[in-house]
Amino acid sequence: MVSATPHESRSVTAQRSSGDEQRLDAAYAELATSFNEEVTDAERRAARTKYIDRREPGRQ
Repeated sequence: MVSATPHESRSVTAQRSSGDEQRLDAAYAELATSFNEEVTDAERRAARTKYIDRREPGRQ
């Protein structure tokens, strides 16, 4: 939490907090996208492996 110094007004503190919140939101969105891509890739690989195992019964 950002608190105002004696020389700052509350509006300056609010603006700084708003900017910090926007950067945090942007970083979270980037992280969520990256995580979802990894989950999607893992699901795709698992489905592909399952498909190949059904087509080639002797494979393992």
